[in-house]
Amino acid sequence: MDAEDLTKFGELLQAAHERRALEVSELYDACGLLAKLTRAAAALAGHMRAETLALPGRYILRDDTGDDPGARLAEVGQRMEWATDLLQKAEVHGRRSHAAMGHIGVEVNPRAPKECIVCSEPTTGGSDYCSDRCRIADATGEQPPDW
Repeated sequence: MDAEDLTKFGELLQAAHERRALEVSELYDACGLLAKLTRAAAALAGHMRAETLALPGRYILRDDTGDDPGARLAEVGQRMEWATDLLQKAEVHGRRSHAAMGHIGVEVNPRAPKECIVCSEPTTGGSDYCSDRCRIADATGEQPPDW
């Protein structure tokens, strides 16, 4: 993953947070980024496991609760192994979803609801506005007083 991927991923996360509808091209990109992210996370988890298990050879370890540090490290190593496995499985699903989305084409549906150009609420009857109030606000450049 590079900086551009991380930026795009952040934008897609923001869209998810806002529950914004995604275009087909954005869904395709999101599937690809999810595959890249999970592949990178799996690689990181695998490296973390190896590094965790190598710690006793590099340091004299202690556990601040008095428990066996070797047991704690073994637990972390096992959890990182599980995380790696789950992330690798998730990467496959992300990659396959990316491939599937690549086969989706779209046409504009003339009957699909549009969004009001003033407030983004759904419109009816093919209008650019959801209400007369928004039509007036757009024409005068002002917002209605109760917004």
